[in-house]
Amino acid sequence: MTKVLSVGTPEHPVLDVVFIHGLDGDARKTWSRKEKESFWPKWLAEEFVDVAVWTVDYDAWSSGWRGQSMPLQDRAGNLMMQLRNHGIGERPLCFVTHSMGGLLAKEILLQAAEARTEFAVFAAQTKGVVFFATPHTGADLTKAVQTLGVVYRATPAVSDLERDQPYLRNLSDRYRNWVDKVEVQNLVFFEAHRTMGTRVVDPTSANPGLAGTLVVAVDANHRDICKPADRDSVVYRAVKRFVNDLRSPEQHAHAWAQLVGRQSLWIRSGTEEDDPLRRECVAAADHLALRRHEAEEALPGDPWLEADLAERIADEVERLFDFLGESAPELTAAEGAVLSLAPLVYQVHWVRRASSLSRIKPTTLEQTGSSDPDRDAYERFLHLPRWGRLVSRARVVESEAIAWWLFHRWEAGAPRVGTGDLLDGLLAEVPIATDLANILGQVVAAMRLGVDELKHVDKPVRWVSGIPVREQLLSLILLLARAWAIELLTLSPTVVEHLGIGEPVELDHLRKAVRGRHWNPAQRDTVTLQAACRHEAEYEALREHAAWVDALLHAVRRFAEYSSPLGSLRALPTRASADDVKPERESGKPAFEVPITRFRMDESRIQELLMGKRLYGDPALAIRELYQNALDACRYRKACHDYQAKVQDGLNAEWQGQITFTQGVDSLGRAYLQCTDDGVGMNKEELRSVFAIAGTRLVERAEFQRQWAKWQTHGVRFAPNSQFGIGVLSYFMIADKIVVTTRRMDTTSDQPSPALEVTIAGPGHLFRIRKAVDQSVKIGTTVRLYLRDPGPRAAPPSCVDLLRKVLGVAEHRTVADHEGRRETWSTELVPRERPAWDQDGINAHGVLVQCEAVPGGGQVIWCEHGGALLVDGLYLRPDVRRGVLADPGDALEPFGVVINLVDDWRPELSVNRALALGDVSDHVRTLLTRSVDTLFEKMPSIFTRTALTSRYGVCDLVRPSSGRPGFVGRGGRSAWLEHLV
Repeated sequence: MTKVLSVGTPEHPVLDVVFIHGLDGDARKTWSRKEKESFWPKWLAEEFVDVAVWTVDYDAWSSGWRGQSMPLQDRAGNLMMQLRNHGIGERPLCFVTHSMGGLLAKEILLQAAEARTEFAVFAAQTKGVVFFATPHTGADLTKAVQTLGVVYRATPAVSDLERDQPYLRNLSDRYRNWVDKVEVQNLVFFEAHRTMGTRVVDPTSANPGLAGTLVVAVDANHRDICKPADRDSVVYRAVKRFVNDLRSPEQHAHAWAQLVGRQSLWIRSGTEEDDPLRRECVAAADHLALRRHEAEEALPGDPWLEADLAERIADEVERLFDFLGESAPELTAAEGAVLSLAPLVYQVHWVRRASSLSRIKPTTLEQTGSSDPDRDAYERFLHLPRWGRLVSRARVVESEAIAWWLFHRWEAGAPRVGTGDLLDGLLAEVPIATDLANILGQVVAAMRLGVDELKHVDKPVRWVSGIPVREQLLSLILLLARAWAIELLTLSPTVVEHLGIGEPVELDHLRKAVRGRHWNPAQRDTVTLQAACRHEAEYEALREHAAWVDALLHAVRRFAEYSSPLGSLRALPTRASADDVKPERESGKPAFEVPITRFRMDESRIQELLMGKRLYGDPALAIRELYQNALDACRYRKACHDYQAKVQDGLNAEWQGQITFTQGVDSLGRAYLQCTDDGVGMNKEELRSVFAIAGTRLVERAEFQRQWAKWQTHGVRFAPNSQFGIGVLSYFMIADKIVVTTRRMDTTSDQPSPALEVTIAGPGHLFRIRKAVDQSVKIGTTVRLYLRDPGPRAAPPSCVDLLRKVLGVAEHRTVADHEGRRETWSTELVPRERPAWDQDGINAHGVLVQCEAVPGGGQVIWCEHGGALLVDGLYLRPDVRRGVLADPGDALEPFGVVINLVDDWRPELSVNRALALGDVSDHVRTLLTRSVDTLFEKMPSIFTRTALTSRYGVCDLVRPSSGRPGFVGRGGRSAWLEHLV
């Protein structure tokens, strides 16, 4: 009896792989070791989600005592009928065979090639055959069967297989001649070891004699040659590569064309199969599949590519319509086209975006010194403290999976790559109408919006050839469908944090869990994620994803409540749970225990640390944090103005921000410190997701990344100074209550949003966001700290004293007022002399010579007395003292010069902002070298021999090109003396 058993059958396969066992074989045991989970046809099905994998079971007994079998010629016809009954032969085909199974495959192909029946498709569709120990010229089967312990009584299956039988010679010659005429690939293995003392199929017989086909020895006997030990074995990797090579771009195109052509969305829109728009979309799917293949070829070895992502999103679109039931909107033909093509465009766009950056060598994690700006940006990303452990682990264990994840994390927000430009370029190549392409561009861009960014889906209706398209509705449906499809790269870092360790996550198992997911309706208005996990990190990541879907569903529902065109979405569930995310069961036992055990930190104690003196040292540094947050806000608004000036002719972009500190006592006798900036301000979403969550940075939000990308394409610079996102907690070192009043600038129109107010009574406290009573406040933010009582013998820190100590150069005009004591800072350094008893703070006085700034790098200010290192205008000290910053004595900072590093040359800072981490000496030397001429032109005559010999200089620096030397860094007195004028 012949059976064709499915191992894995996707909805739209591009290739069928059929396993055929040999004598005394079995549909499963032939391809499995004794260990569980060793059935490797299943591995292939998991590896290639667009490949249908089958295994054949048929009677092939070697001895009549065990059962009956039929001759190969008859078995071939029987098996072809069974294969056709399962739809095999309708698409490209590959046979994987063992022993006599290889002869059966050859008989099938030759009968098909010579037939004029429906079976001819097997010869036309077969693209490859894998032979494991196939006796092409026969074998000493009588001896072999006796060796294997069977009391011999030959069956018809054996009779034709004796060595040098005319039938086998004829079969071998015919197959060889046929292969020479067609494009069928062959992969051949032979056994290197004996089976109980007998070589069942020797190398000569295992060789089919095909030109250009290598016959490969395997360290196994006849039984085990087709049982790879694991996924890293030579045999499995070779077959996997062989199958992958058979998945041609044309086959992908065919599968995507089928996906688009058969979707039920066309039925919902009442579009006939021969409708011109429907045919146009099918042709577009063909084109997109080819573009996807080209892009994937530029990402060899990337384990995060998902072959079935577009299919999963398309499935979830249809599932969402099923959830809506009778409330589901009727679609126009153009809307059906958008929903059908958007998942494909989304996948191709993001693969092409990654491939456009693949030249930077994603898996090279060392510093290369490359002049490529994208490579330089990638290296700076890898150097961020957040990724330090992952980078180090990837280097130690040589984990390409970690390296590729880091690359994708970087490229998803790489500002140098304009997402819109790349997407527009892709759609310009697709053979569809321009107005349809424009809408596709908008909805695909919206598919990666966050929960707090739905406001950007603001175009209710557009038109395509006179047909209305509800862009807002389609965008939200596609956004939800992508969320339900669970894209691997959008799962939390919990997954990658558990790669390259003992008992790691296996990405194949994670893919299996994602592909097997279901969103099931539970109680009223709730959908539950069902998934089986092999690893605790999978479990945690999927539960976190369900929480994100919960927030997204709630936001969509809230959005739909106020928009009549979105009324149908009110029938969607409003909540999502992860109650059915559970450990996979193995032999009746769960793969791990729940609740899972995870290393955690005590939140209250960590808060105490982050807002305490043990971390920051000086409580007054909370004032420094206030200034740096205000500076970022002003820089953000300045970048918005500069961008608008670039894209809007005649717009005046000249804008200069101001930061104002005020300290005093209010009418109720409460001491306060207030910082006001006229920067970009904050909206509700930013207050919730950035300001209120320690460790979160504005620049990591998807909305900001998209805006940054636009700025970069127009040459607009923006350099945020925030590094950790925890500075707000430092406010509580000096305050017991914070009140924030803010008004957000609309970054596209410079128009304000409503003014908002927040009161926070302490770290970890709940707070509400309310509309401010006074709506006349300007764009920007005011943070008022109500100061703690410092005790009877102490006074609260003064904003004037602290800023005078640490702020040297202000990018935006800064004013500090403490009960009448007032100071002002600008881009010009004001001389200041540090008290002799104080070893910390800016010390630069006497005559100052301010040099021209180096764009993107910094500025030098020569000084008669003192010296300092600044970053973004703020004082700190170098952690590494090398080169021009080397310290031969006991001085802690440069002498005779103030160096201000900004933008690209700004170093990483310590948490308390007191140290510049890493080596900045090369950048300092470059700045000083460029400033030597200014020194000699403007340095007054007070630099006499007597003055110079009374102290040592900063260093010796000679500029041959100028014909005269200057001084920078820490050298000796003689260097000064020989170059005096």
